[in-house]
Amino acid sequence: MCARCKITILLILFCFSTNVQAQLKIEITEGVVGGVPIVVLPFVGEPTNVPRNYSEIIASDLAYSGLFYILDNQNFSELSTPNDKINYADWLANGAEKIISGIVDDSTLIVRLDDAVKESTTKEWKFSLKDNLIKTVSHYASDLIYEELTGIAGIFSTRLAFISSDRLGPKERKFYLNIADADGWHASAIYTSDATLMSPTWSHDYKRIAYVSYENNEAQIFLQVLSTGQRNNLSEIIGSAYAPAWSSDNNRLSFVASRNGNSDIYTYRFDNQEITQVTRSLAIDTEPAWIGNDALVFTSDRSGSPQLYSVSLSDGEITRLSFEGNYNADADVSTDKTKLAYISQRSNGFSVVIRDLTDDNELVLSFGGLDERPRFAPNGHLLSYITTQNGKSAIGLLTIDGALGELIPVEANNIRGIAWSPLIQQ
Repeated sequence: MCARCKITILLILFCFSTNVQAQLKIEITEGVVGGVPIVVLPFVGEPTNVPRNYSEIIASDLAYSGLFYILDNQNFSELSTPNDKINYADWLANGAEKIISGIVDDSTLIVRLDDAVKESTTKEWKFSLKDNLIKTVSHYASDLIYEELTGIAGIFSTRLAFISSDRLGPKERKFYLNIADADGWHASAIYTSDATLMSPTWSHDYKRIAYVSYENNEAQIFLQVLSTGQRNNLSEIIGSAYAPAWSSDNNRLSFVASRNGNSDIYTYRFDNQEITQVTRSLAIDTEPAWIGNDALVFTSDRSGSPQLYSVSLSDGEITRLSFEGNYNADADVSTDKTKLAYISQRSNGFSVVIRDLTDDNELVLSFGGLDERPRFAPNGHLLSYITTQNGKSAIGLLTIDGALGELIPVEANNIRGIAWSPLIQQ
């Protein structure tokens, strides 16, 4: 992460109370200096009596991506809304390379993207507003704009799952499994428990979330159907287990179980209920993540300290992946299987590191000291993680090149565990 971004995060966190029950509310509005300069004009006819209107959400989304710099549209008040006879030179002279405008009526939203450098309209989209919330349409529009400008799928319509908790007394806590929009807004609990909840992970078809609950006085994996809220206790079949992870075809779930005194990696097949033991070691093997459908990355202390390894499911061959430092753990794999993100103990504490599997180059992305659980966004270009500063937990957001570091504005306490949904097909 660049020094500017590190300072930004520290200043933001310093401004909040160190009371662990304090809630965090931040909105990303400007993006990264040096990014493509874009002005998002107020849309004609959009509502003004709402927390955020269409243009505000789209501007925030594009800033959140880390690739754009959002210009203050007040600086363009003397220039007319773009039309077929727009004087692009005027907009370019005021610093805007891309111009986003829109028109809202009772049933439709029209969004237009203009390129001041090329002096032309790039694209125009029309959205039906029937039965669609402002945020839903806005995030979808942001996805299309982002993909048009970058060739990369947008993630603004995706969701975040995370665990939070409230302390109700000296020995009493309430735990929540939450889902929020990708920008941290509209967080709500889909399950509440007096028992500890951990490790949420989405199925790749978006239909279920697997997570760990200690409600029966042992670690058990539950599967919750998002459309109905129905919960199924998978541990009734596989026994006490934790650290679930879905295969990309949704037919298998890897997990960790401690049997015969050892912590090992297992897989479970949904089609035939087959349980397979993957690792057999006197060491602690944990935190599996899939690389394709035939291999797993996992954490093990078999070399004397926690390090990352891969295991082939076809022949059981195990390969050590990490060598830098005495602690490397909690890996996640990018959707294209070319990168690992993980936590590594460095001189400044526990930091997020990303490694390119094609050339083994690595980049230290965070410097929080107590960072944990890095997770790739489904397009592979952003990374979330849990960070702690002065006793306050928050969800951090990084671009994979370290150019932008921000906090996702989630209103929740004691955040632990986070997972991105897959890309949502519109």
